[in-house]
Parts: sequence; C-alpha cells; structure tokens
Amino acid sequence: MYMLSTRSKRKVWLGAAIASGRALIMLEEPTGGLDAASTRCLMRVLAHLAGQRDRAIVVASAERLDWVSLAGVIELPLA
Repeated sequence: MYMLSTRSKRKVWLGAAIASGRALIMLEEPTGGLDAASTRCLMRVLAHLAGQRDRAIVVASAERLDWVSLAGVIELPLA
C-alpha cells in the first residue's frame, strides 16, 4: 500500500483547505515542512485569496511573514 510522506500529507491538507471555498481559512504553521518553492506557491495563493471579498485567512506562525501582503498582523510577546 502506498503511503504519503508527512510533507505530501501537509500539501494535501493545505490544498483541501484552500479548495474548500470557505469564507474563513485558519492555518497553523502552514509552511512547516514545506520546501522553499512550495512555501512561495502557498503564500502567493494565500495572498490572492486574502484579497478576495468575503474571504479571510488567519495564519498562526512563529515565523515573521513580512514578505506576504497581509491586511493585519498581531504580534505576541514571547517573554
């Protein structure tokens, strides 16, 4: 039986969340385990979706996402 790698499973779940068409998509550490090309592709898609009317993307990440066009950022102190 063919088993997907953890990285492939992450890509499938991200694709399913994006393709769901829901007004709200919540992602926790979506770039964890992705290679650089997949991360760039994901961020392009999320930026496009976030620009659509009646869509919201919430991303929880320890990584700063300065290179992504976002409507707002909430930074929590680590100390």
